[in-house]
Amino acid sequence: MCFYRLAVSAADLNLKLMRWRALPSLDLSALSSLNCLLLGAGTLGCQAWGVRKITLVDNGKVAMSNPLRHSLYTLDNCLNGGEFKATAAVESLKRIFPAVVDHQSLRLKLKLNPMITFITNTNCGF
Repeated sequence: MCFYRLAVSAADLNLKLMRWRALPSLDLSALSSLNCLLLGAGTLGCQAWGVRKITLVDNGKVAMSNPLRHSLYTLDNCLNGGEFKATAAVESLKRIFPAVVDHQSLRLKLKLNPMITFITNTNCGF
């Protein structure tokens, strides 16, 4: 069996097990044909879960703490100031799951409302 078919088979088996154990109503064919936009390539963004058409949006760079928490990053992604998270995640997805047919990475710099920026930059004591 070729590597590509083996990877697809393994991903499909994981989804079938997830449906069997936790989500009996999960439509596996809909999931594999889904177009997915992930805002943030952090912990949740690193779990593709069998989706084959993914666009990742993240303007951040991979920091030294990221490979310890995020399965798509390695310490090599942190060198020279760090690679952009979305780009590094897409490259890793290509290696892990070659059935990902539409993988894009986008880096957007968003201008936040000043109040939101204040709240996110303030230590709220928790």
